[in-house]
Amino acid sequence: MAEEKQKHDIVIPLGVKSYQQKNNEILIAVTSIRKFCSSWLNRIIIVTQINPIKELGDDIVWLNHGDIYNHDKDANIIGKIRYTIENVPDLTEDFMMWSDDQFVTKETNWSDCCVPRYMKVYSPETRAYFDDMAKKRTWWRRLRKCLDRFGYGAKLWNPHIPMPLNKNKFIEMCKKFPYRTDDGITIYSLYFNFIKAEGKPNFDEFHCQRGETDWQGCRWVGFFDSSMRNVTWRNYVQKFFGIEFK
Repeated sequence: MAEEKQKHDIVIPLGVKSYQQKNNEILIAVTSIRKFCSSWLNRIIIVTQINPIKELGDDIVWLNHGDIYNHDKDANIIGKIRYTIENVPDLTEDFMMWSDDQFVTKETNWSDCCVPRYMKVYSPETRAYFDDMAKKRTWWRRLRKCLDRFGYGAKLWNPHIPMPLNKNKFIEMCKKFPYRTDDGITIYSLYFNFIKAEGKPNFDEFHCQRGETDWQGCRWVGFFDSSMRNVTWRNYVQKFFGIEFK
């Protein structure tokens, strides 16, 4: 069967923060998937400790798994993905991991999203950049430690777009790295450096940091909470997808 005709599952690890945001973010993500990814979509699987969200429809597969780790946020994401792999026997071998703060803006084939994207290569020349960023944010400190596991030549894989994962390789990664106890676990940079993915330099992605509504024609859009608090942005997104927020 041609790759373009194969169907693939989408797995969304969802935290309780979504409930606190009235589930508007996950509504955007799911609506965009249904609208633009139908050519390759098999199922949408949401793994979370939140009760099923009726507004999303009856075709969602819900798995109950909470955030059980306190030492590293991404350990919870890894745990949810692993739980899905181990509890959904017919999960497609290659599937897409999606987050509730990401959406797609145009008709999308599997070939448009089956190649992972990296943003920067870890090297002696870029070490100062990573060190400087690590001084400013916890996530960057975790990332730098993650990259140190692999050494120079490791890549920072884009954390703001959906990415393709292989269920067998993902379990291999889980068995190799002590994510349950150790920090320095950023899921994409851990996984794709572990499998030595070649990938491509990042492109076709816009990250809304301040409620921007001009996405410059990009296919993938990620956003911060600041955008959700921006009335203009919220109204624009609701009109774009034909949805209504709570």
